[in-house]
Amino acid sequence: MLKKVLTATMCFAMAAGMTACGGSGDSGSGNSDSGEKGMTILTADDTTEGGALKAMAEKYQEETGIKVTMTEVPYGDMETKLLNMIKAGNAPAVVRYSGFAAYSDYLLDITDIAPSQDEMFLATEIDGKTLALAANATANGMVYNKTLLDQAGITVPTSKEDLWTWDEFRDVLRTVIEKSDAEYGMVWDHSDNRYNTMLYQYGGSVYNEDMTECLVDSDISQKCMTDFVQMFEDGIMPKSTWAGTEDPQAMFKTGKVAVHMCGNWVMNDYLDNITDFEWAPMLMPKGETRATIAGGNYIYAVDGSGMEEEAKEFLQWFYDPENYAEYCKIGQYLPGRTGVEVEYEAEGMEIFQNELEATPAITQQLNEIGIKYPGSNPGQVYRDCIDSVIAGQMTVDDAVTQIKTEICEAYEGMK
Repeated sequence: MLKKVLTATMCFAMAAGMTACGGSGDSGSGNSDSGEKGMTILTADDTTEGGALKAMAEKYQEETGIKVTMTEVPYGDMETKLLNMIKAGNAPAVVRYSGFAAYSDYLLDITDIAPSQDEMFLATEIDGKTLALAANATANGMVYNKTLLDQAGITVPTSKEDLWTWDEFRDVLRTVIEKSDAEYGMVWDHSDNRYNTMLYQYGGSVYNEDMTECLVDSDISQKCMTDFVQMFEDGIMPKSTWAGTEDPQAMFKTGKVAVHMCGNWVMNDYLDNITDFEWAPMLMPKGETRATIAGGNYIYAVDGSGMEEEAKEFLQWFYDPENYAEYCKIGQYLPGRTGVEVEYEAEGMEIFQNELEATPAITQQLNEIGIKYPGSNPGQVYRDCIDSVIAGQMTVDDAVTQIKTEICEAYEGMK
């Protein structure tokens, strides 16, 4: 079990009167028009996520006098943009993005400034070299409608000693439907990532430990999928959110659903848009183990930018615990490393951090598989096959066989 304890208490102080960073030019690192040497940071979606990286770049520029230009592109254009800049000899010094393995040949080895892998929630090594830092983590978890559970006389567990089992949790959902105004006990994001959280909680896994064999047809995997599909058959969850087009997040906001299985990023939406009932994150049920699945973004330096040393100095400054905590506070991010305590606007974010801390290391394989097989991806095979099972077009046995076939075809050498 990979235990991660948050220990450091940080001070948060944004520097006043920060100097503005550059905007959306295509230029890479080098000299600015004024002749001042500077570096470029390439990112996606920083503005929509609160501008945390831009704020830290401004602070860095003010503290060091080094010119920093932020280039922000749409998320869907990021891969093409970065590769084009590299091939044109115009590479940015630093990049923040959700992946790094596809660019590993172009990245700077930052092992000497990086924490150990045990200190990070995301895998960042290839061939023993640390090529990236975890800019921020994400975690799967559950948010519940406190108003509905109060109507049903149910109090959620608040400690790991009192966690519901999955059987107990399903009984709770049935009780809420019976004794409150709830139309459904639960909605679940239409996602492989969210479904696989339950699989790991059941004690299963998608791959063996060295990711050379697909295990989705194991007895545990079949039991998990059978129980999951049964929640739709029993009316605990609406089929329309899986074998249909309804949005689970929108449905939860109606106030007629007791629990949403989601990612921590829904918190800001719920904070802004739910006003007619009480809600909060809750600890997830426990199967054979506790588990969530970590995702997130990476930050790394490009080898060949002409600003390699400056880039490493920025990354070292960025990952200093006090600066990094400030970045997470501005973006309301879960930290990607241990030992960081963050102030959040939304109450309950510590629940998601708690789930991350309790998660076994084997769940990292869902992040590491993309590092081992860069450029290969079977897609949302669980989601699509479960759709067919819910619609009565496929059995669970057929589904796990199809999933295994597609995964083995996508990853060369997988058994």
